[in-house]
Amino acid sequence: MQLNEKLAITENITVLPTAPAPFVPGSTIVVTDRFETRNSFYGGQIGARAEWWRGAWFTNVRGTLALGDTHQQ
Repeated sequence: MQLNEKLAITENITVLPTAPAPFVPGSTIVVTDRFETRNSFYGGQIGARAEWWRGAWFTNVRGTLALGDTHQQ
C-alpha cells in the first residue's frame, strides 16, 4: 500500500511604491513552497479460525498474526 501527498503554495507579491530599498516599486516577487511525502507499507496478515460444538455448547477460537513495516520519505 502506498500513500503519496503533494502540496504547492505560490504567492505573488506586488511591491508598493512606498517600499524601501532594495525593492523596486511596481515589481512582482514570486514565492513558491513545495512539500511532498511518500509512505509505503509492506506487510501482510494471516489467520485461522475454529469452532467446536457439543450439544447446545460451542467454543470459538481465532488467531491472527499481522506483520509489516512502513517506510516514510
